[in-house]
Amino acid sequence: MMMTAPIRRKRIFPPTMMMIAKPDIPPYPYVRDLKTVCQKFAGQSVRVTHEFMGESAPVDNINIVGDLLEDVFFPHLKKNIPDPDFKRGPPNAYPDFHGGAMFGIEQKVFIGKPGFDVGHFQSYVNQLAEEEGVMKKLFRTIYTVYEYEATAGGGVTIKQFHLLNVWSMVGYGGKSPISMQNKHGVWEKIRLCAASGWYDTEKTPQRFIEAIVDCIRACGRVSDADSKIKSILDQFADIQSKYNIESHKKLVE
Repeated sequence: MMMTAPIRRKRIFPPTMMMIAKPDIPPYPYVRDLKTVCQKFAGQSVRVTHEFMGESAPVDNINIVGDLLEDVFFPHLKKNIPDPDFKRGPPNAYPDFHGGAMFGIEQKVFIGKPGFDVGHFQSYVNQLAEEEGVMKKLFRTIYTVYEYEATAGGGVTIKQFHLLNVWSMVGYGGKSPISMQNKHGVWEKIRLCAASGWYDTEKTPQRFIEAIVDCIRACGRVSDADSKIKSILDQFADIQSKYNIESHKKLVE
């Protein structure tokens, strides 16, 4: 009797077992245009003056620079970003600029060392815990950050521009899980790390979420903390299951 070799059949995996690459989180469609326009502001100077009773004089109060530069930059952003829905945000509220219907652009400025904050801790936690709050605050909010210096005669000069995600702006592993302003033992505002740490490649969205949850647990002052933690973690897990989160780190490179 002749022996025949067994027939080797190609293994066919059912559709549910096939490895399917996750899509990237959809970025702001005009983020490259935004970055290009903002980079052109570096090296430019703005002179601030006021007129009163027929006389003109420089304004030396640097505390108004943040609001002033929003007014100065907006017409240039609107003109040069091909987003038909780009517009100013509501006064003294999120965001400073709307990128289409879904994206928020927050403009921050500093002189010397960055002294602005990401937001009030408990308020930020509440916003994360809202429906789609994690997607909104982490992946649909872009920070345009300008370092400036004061010049003689009431002027400012833009020294440098940064386009950042929130998880890259904060510090980790200090006295609190995330860099935090502490007033009399109460965590008040989420603060920034030094600018030299903004491009640390070890910083990730997951690390940010884990640190926020650790802050909620350690703080002891967040109302309904357990349900907010669950909402934040469930939202993040859902985003991870649908998208390639790691690709979003390259959004602003």
